[in-house]
Amino acid sequence: MTSASTFSDQPESSEAEKPFAQATPPSTNDTQLDTVGEPSIDDSITVTLHGRQPPHDQVQVTISQVALKQVEGHSMGDMSRELGGVLMGQFIQEDDTFLVKVEAVLPVKTGDHGPVHFTFTADAWAQLHQDRADHYPDLDIVGWFHTHPNLGVFYSADDVIVHSAAFVMPWQVGLVFDPILGEGCLVGWIDHSDDVGKLKLSSIDGFYELLDVQDTSVVNWRFVESAVWQQGVYPQTGYELSNQVYAPANDWPLLPAISPWWGVILGGLSLLISLLLLID
Repeated sequence: MTSASTFSDQPESSEAEKPFAQATPPSTNDTQLDTVGEPSIDDSITVTLHGRQPPHDQVQVTISQVALKQVEGHSMGDMSRELGGVLMGQFIQEDDTFLVKVEAVLPVKTGDHGPVHFTFTADAWAQLHQDRADHYPDLDIVGWFHTHPNLGVFYSADDVIVHSAAFVMPWQVGLVFDPILGEGCLVGWIDHSDDVGKLKLSSIDGFYELLDVQDTSVVNWRFVESAVWQQGVYPQTGYELSNQVYAPANDWPLLPAISPWWGVILGGLSLLISLLLLID
């Protein structure tokens, strides 16, 4: 296999102390990777390693540029709202390691999406299963993708809910893509050393990109440095998290608190006026 590497120890910075601080994948000179743990791909195809070489207890992902181009093309359909779909591919298990290859995507039409949220409806799932049978009958659903137009790439609390409810298998991953910034990140189920045996949604900080379209990366990859499940935060400037409810950080003018007795008084006056009109 021909392989290139863009991984090294991530430098220490103040970003690491922030929930979901984004870090540009570090790079070094091309490095010959160990053969253990590399994806099983045709020797004539080049892959690039982004981030660190995946440990054996982390899902090992290879994502094709064909699939990434499909995501990019679908995202251009609506830059004002989040779009999404499922990742199609193959997976195998070798001992305690899952190897996943993302080969294509299936976009979905859902009625439940907006500028800052995306989810799958029952009708969307029904259509997805039909589209899978028609277009990719030999591929499995190995995860999902959705867009964050001009928001940056991260997992919001809503994204955690979608992933936790619909993509529960340890080899199912999530791709977030910002079509305006050209950024992407991968999230998956990770077995953290501090809680052995319990999987948590976290950033996948090492994965392979299959260079089957061009010699350079299709996406500007970013890594989320905190466990998604533990943090569940929304990193956009201008918002703060309070009991997992998103509220503006600015103190906008609000109406003063109104006593419920005003409702009783106004209701009584309305009833009195109605009676007077009936008498007239």
